[in-house]
Amino acid sequence: MTNTEILTKFTQAIQSEDYLHIKQELFEEFDSYLINFDDVLQWMYEYYKEELFVICGEGCYLKNGEVYLNLLSEDEQEEFERSLNLYPDMKDSQKRNLVYALINRKDWYQLGQTYKKKRENNDISLTQMARTLGTSPSRLKNFEEGKPVLMSSHLQAVYDLALEVQKLRSYDNSDLTIKSIGAIETSRDKYSILLSFDNKSIVLNENEKLATAMELANNFKVPLTVEMENGNKIGLDIAN
Repeated sequence: MTNTEILTKFTQAIQSEDYLHIKQELFEEFDSYLINFDDVLQWMYEYYKEELFVICGEGCYLKNGEVYLNLLSEDEQEEFERSLNLYPDMKDSQKRNLVYALINRKDWYQLGQTYKKKRENNDISLTQMARTLGTSPSRLKNFEEGKPVLMSSHLQAVYDLALEVQKLRSYDNSDLTIKSIGAIETSRDKYSILLSFDNKSIVLNENEKLATAMELANNFKVPLTVEMENGNKIGLDIAN
């Protein structure tokens, strides 16, 4: 198998659904959408040896000089170049953010549509959910449509909370107004999120960052209690 054949076969494989996670990791590892193919092969051999041989077999041992693998598909490349033509003064950091969005767009869209379906199944309008989450309808719509949004992981955590409370309300007639939120340290910089109502408490998420609990408390305008691993407790009134 020639160098060109290896590169062609690998390029086709990396654009398939089966290897999307490898495409995303390659971009994170090399911080570029154009990568020296020798570096790709060495990285694959270290972390994805089995997948490497499935894609190109023994031919992957060949050296390819200055041949580069383009992580972008044809459609992604065209969109990238259109953006460069529209914004010729784009900074390197902005180019990287654009490539990151292009590579992750499909995953983001699928995730956003999952949340949109859950919201609609609960008969909650976009505007109502945005108000509950303490964000704008446009930001929430962008999240559901798979577009980049600031602090998306925090928005997702608050969305999970709202859906969990809605699920509880569907089979519990008691008052389910959130009275306070707790963050219980489980390991270094990891916390379980505790929701407290009038007559019950539930653990929502584990292994969250403290910043997530603080944003939840701020969005729902309730006090936050942080319990450290050594048992010490700190009360924070984030909303004020």
